Amino acid sequence: MLALLALTAGAAVTTLTTVMPAAVAFDAEHQVVALVDLAESEGSSPALAAARKGLMRSPRFELATTDADLDIELRTVGVHSYVSTVKRTKRNGDVCYTGRRNTWMKQFWVVTDRQGNELYDVFLRDETNYTTALCYANRYVARLSAGSRSTHVDELARDLGQMLSRKVSPYQTEAVRGWYAGDTFELRSAGRRALAGDWEEAERQWSAMLDYPYPPLALAKARLNLSVAAEKRGDMEAARQLVSARHGMLRGVMKVRTAQLDQRLADDKRLREQGVEL
Repeated sequence: MLALLALTAGAAVTTLTTVMPAAVAFDAEHQVVALVDLAESEGSSPALAAARKGLMRSPRFELATTDADLDIELRTVGVHSYVSTVKRTKRNGDVCYTGRRNTWMKQFWVVTDRQGNELYDVFLRDETNYTTALCYANRYVARLSAGSRSTHVDELARDLGQMLSRKVSPYQTEAVRGWYAGDTFELRSAGRRALAGDWEEAERQWSAMLDYPYPPLALAKARLNLSVAAEKRGDMEAARQLVSARHGMLRGVMKVRTAQLDQRLADDKRLREQGVEL
């Protein structure tokens, strides 16, 4: 976002699909995973369903179909929520009670190998509030009517399940990158090709600009565009080298771009350590 704010007139954006590493680093030999619900508490079922869905999309794991297949298990030992509170208010001069529901859910997962030995702990916590817009005559009715408890719990449980799958396994996401589509004839010409989807031709034209003594600002914009093009085709080292120098008026943009690429390179290193082929 900072890079987009820093771009000037003639700016454009493109969206990249990237893979983010898991926060919990499993050994690369662990490839088959099972989810086991030991608690069977309120919210466990939608949480596990969302976690399974996320893991099925993962480039890292397969889901075990039998006990003999699995390398590791994720065993949940708690998914909980509670309800609180009815607030005394006045509405149109009448005293009434507005129901407020605080839902707090906790999942604690123990990761074991097939022999049951504990390998890792995974702890997730989320919290949210739901407040009714209705005014009830008494506290009891307000407690029962402050939204659907099961709906609130299920929604939060699904969020937690998705958080779990993303914490223990790499996942795909999208990143937005800013680049320059105009303000000189050459940049506009190449920019039109890129906007039409022909990034290969656009990259050729931007590269050609570096062989001529164009104004420093135009060359800096061409280098940034080439960096984005290199990232789009997966050449992270080339993308990083293109923004390694200082470029005068684009110094702030290049600084943000450098930070983006350094983070991508660090993420790619972690992905390889987690057994993901890039």
